[in-house]
Amino acid sequence: MSRLQDLLDAKKAQQEQEVPEVQEQEVPEVQEQEVPRAWIKTLVTKAAEQEMRDEIADQPAAVLEAAAVLLGPEADADVEADAEPDLETPIAIVDKVLAADELERQTHDLLGNSPNIDVPTISSSAVQVTVSFSQCAFRRFDKDESERVTTANGAVRKAASVHKALLPNCKELQAIKDFVSATRTAHYSMTLPWCDQGPRLLPTANLPVFHKHITEIQDKFNSLCEEFYVVYAWEKVQAEADLGTSKGLFDADAYPSLEEVKKKFRMSVAYMPVPERGSFITDLQADALELANDHYDEFYHRATVSAMDEVWKKLFVPLQNMSQRLDYSTRAQNTKFRDTLVSNVVDIVSLLKVFNVTNDPHLEACRVKLEEAMYGVTPDALRNDDIFRAQTKRSVDAVLKTLPSLDM
Repeated sequence: MSRLQDLLDAKKAQQEQEVPEVQEQEVPEVQEQEVPRAWIKTLVTKAAEQEMRDEIADQPAAVLEAAAVLLGPEADADVEADAEPDLETPIAIVDKVLAADELERQTHDLLGNSPNIDVPTISSSAVQVTVSFSQCAFRRFDKDESERVTTANGAVRKAASVHKALLPNCKELQAIKDFVSATRTAHYSMTLPWCDQGPRLLPTANLPVFHKHITEIQDKFNSLCEEFYVVYAWEKVQAEADLGTSKGLFDADAYPSLEEVKKKFRMSVAYMPVPERGSFITDLQADALELANDHYDEFYHRATVSAMDEVWKKLFVPLQNMSQRLDYSTRAQNTKFRDTLVSNVVDIVSLLKVFNVTNDPHLEACRVKLEEAMYGVTPDALRNDDIFRAQTKRSVDAVLKTLPSLDM
C-alpha cells in the first residue's frame, strides 16, 4: 500500500473517531478559506511532509480523493473525488501553488512579512541592572596654586582652577582607571537605557552571558587593585620626587593610609526586577495610588521608548558607516575600509533579537533582512568583487530606508 493511501486511510479513521464537538470546532476554520485553495494547500503540505511528490503524479484520482477527505464535505462542490482527471492535473496544481508561494515570498514588503507577535511587557523580558564602581582618583584641588596662576596672569579670582595629580606616574593606578572606563563601555553595549543615571535595562535572554562576563570583570578589577596596593607605598615616595617638596606641589597629608585606600576601591553589581503598574506601592489612599501609578505609567512609557530608540541607534550607526564606505563602483576608488566594517554590522544583527525586549515586528523584520544580506559577506569579498559590493550596499540601503527617524 502506498504512503498516500496510508495517509488517506489514517485521515478517514481519524474522522470516524472524532466526536461531534471537535468537528464543530474545525468546520468554521475550513470555511474561512476558499475551498479550492484550501485543499490544494493542505495536500501540498501533506505531500511535502511525506515526501510523496512522485506519488501524486502517479495517482491523480487518489490526490483528489485525499483532498475531499482532508477537507470533508465542504470540498464536494468544487472537487469531484470520483472523477478521472488527466495525469498531469494534480502535479500541475502542486507546481502552480508552489510557484505562487515562492513569488509571494519574494515580493513581500519588508514590513508586510513581519510576524504577528503578542508584545510582552518589559517586566517579563528584561531586568534592571546596576554596575557601580568606587575608586580614588588621587587628584586634588590646589587652592594656593589656583590663586597663584590667576595673579600671575592678571586674571580675576577663580578664573583658573588647578588640580594636581597625586600619583602622576603610577602605571597600576592608570590601569585601574582604563579598566573601569572599558567596563562601562562594555556595560552600555550590553544593556539599554532605563533610569536617568541609574539602572539600565538588561534583556533576560542575555542575562546568563552578561553575568558570566561581569563576574570575570569583577575578578580582573580586584586583581588590578591588589597590584596597586602592593606598590602604593613606593608610589608615594616617587610622587614626592615628581611633585617637588620645596615650594612644590607635594603634600604628604593628601595621601591616605593603605587601609583607607582599600576602602575606596569597590565594584558592585545589582539585579532588580522591572516593576509593573501598582506592584511597588501598597499603603496609599486610592487617589494617591492612582496618581502614583499614572506617574509610573508615564515614566514606563518614556523609558521604554528611550530604550528602543537606543536599539535603533545601535543599528543605524554601523549600517550608515557600511553604506558610506561601500559607495564606490571600482576597486580603484576603494575607500580603504577596515575589516571591522563587516564585523560591526554582524555583531549588532546578532544582538537585535536579544535587544528586542518589546518584540517589535519592525525591528525583527530588519534583523531577518540583514541576516540574509550579511550571509557569506567578508571584507575581502567586498573589496574584490564590484558586483557583490554593490549588491550588499543595496541591501543595507534598503533596510536603512525603513529605519525610524531619530535624533542622531
